[in-house]
Amino acid sequence: SRAWVVAEVAEVFENHIHQHVALYFPLPLSDRIMYESLKNINVLDCQASVPEDKDRIVSQISDIDHFNKKVTNIMWGKSISYFEIQMTKAAAPIVLMMLL
Repeated sequence: SRAWVVAEVAEVFENHIHQHVALYFPLPLSDRIMYESLKNINVLDCQASVPEDKDRIVSQISDIDHFNKKVTNIMWGKSISYFEIQMTKAAAPIVLMMLL
């Protein structure tokens, strides 16, 4: 993952702000490489164009292990995909008509 994305997640994490993630794709349908990388998230694996940016971002996270676990839990427990959002939008009028 990109360091700037990690920085934004870390900021939310350090300030104890409740968050949800909206993904472009459903995790269970992702390819094996993506699935494994999101299953084992480690902030130390993030990348930046400027190495000092990564060092600065990582240094601002108080507990790396806890951060990694928290991000993994958010990704797998509280994320919703763009596809799921669109399906919900499409289904809402149909459900409403069935209830009327």
